Amino acid sequence: MSIPFQKYVTKQKANLIGIIVAFLTFTIMWWGAAINRLNIKVANIDVISSTVPEAFDGYRILQFSDFHVGTYGSDTSYVHKVVECINDLKPNLVVFTGDIVNRRTTELMPFISILSKIKAQDGVI
Repeated sequence: MSIPFQKYVTKQKANLIGIIVAFLTFTIMWWGAAINRLNIKVANIDVISSTVPEAFDGYRILQFSDFHVGTYGSDTSYVHKVVECINDLKPNLVVFTGDIVNRRTTELMPFISILSKIKAQDGVI
């Protein structure tokens, strides 16, 4: 036995709920795209294991991902800031693990020369 949804929520209330949910979704998406996209998050994680050789004591691997350079159009200032941050951390190895563009590889074109300045003693992968 099912009870119709309409008995409890009027059409006006349903419309108001829909508008509020749509507004919140829109606001959260734009906050992420306009404000949060400029946050650089650095987390230091120490790996302690008896199976890792002593030669790796102090070895620094920098992993970054989800860059989505298409978000920045042709403005290279933020990407330059990220590259400086990466290089200032003086990693032994840099690994990039994906999502460098939003949709097309051509989005990467304005940033190639800047990204090529990422340096690490044992390479950039």
